Amino acid sequence: MGVQEKFSNPLRDFTINTLKDVEEAALKLRDAWELGLAPISNLLEILEENVIRVHEVQNIDDFDGLSARVGDFHVIVIK
Repeated sequence: MGVQEKFSNPLRDFTINTLKDVEEAALKLRDAWELGLAPISNLLEILEENVIRVHEVQNIDDFDGLSARVGDFHVIVIK
């Protein structure tokens, strides 16, 4: 997949127990990835820029998607 960089998780030590925690995590991630507060126009591009590889598969009827971590590399597979 051509991944040279390692993923750095800005939420690595962040615990989520409440809805407020989810909102705080979203703000923290937006800050770390310099996304601002506007709607995200291209999520796949944002993920790729932050070393999360996205792969699209076709012609698989019983598949919705998956995410995986292999060592320090993160992959999302979508249909």
